[in-house]
Amino acid sequence: MGNGNVGVTLWNEGGLTFQVNNGSWRVGNEPLSSGRVTLTTPALKQEQPTRFEQRLRLWEGTVTTRISGPAGDAAATAFAAEGEDCLVFRCQETGTGPRDLTLHLWRPTAHFVTGPDYVAVTEATDHQADFLATAMCLLVSVDGADLKTEKRDAQTLRLSFAPRGSEYTVYLANP
Repeated sequence: MGNGNVGVTLWNEGGLTFQVNNGSWRVGNEPLSSGRVTLTTPALKQEQPTRFEQRLRLWEGTVTTRISGPAGDAAATAFAAEGEDCLVFRCQETGTGPRDLTLHLWRPTAHFVTGPDYVAVTEATDHQADFLATAMCLLVSVDGADLKTEKRDAQTLRLSFAPRGSEYTVYLANP
């Protein structure tokens, strides 16, 4: 799924996992990959749901996931925002428990920058002759929730959040 510049591979494995790439971020001959983001909630990570449905709608450019089970119900829609290098993920769910976004980077030159309501991933390069020696590769924010960050290691960061209601929106911007 994507908009021709930002591409996202989406799959379900212990929650919803997004592999984010931007085709235009290159320094020298190396692509700057944005990493992997996994959204884990009690409703989305059910191992044996009573209902699971996922639909790709090519005309609309959306992926819709519906899941129901003992841990709660979730309806989520993911799409690339028109005219922006941003993936939007809207979720409405029931159930209680922790909700986490885990960001995993595999390039040692990438670093996390955190703020009160966002996380940015930046990457420094060794190509000083290039116009871009440091690039912002990914910006993550959750609307409708308060964030708390925990750095697991140099390349893994967990964002725990508590939605203020039954709906929230996750933004993965790859400018």
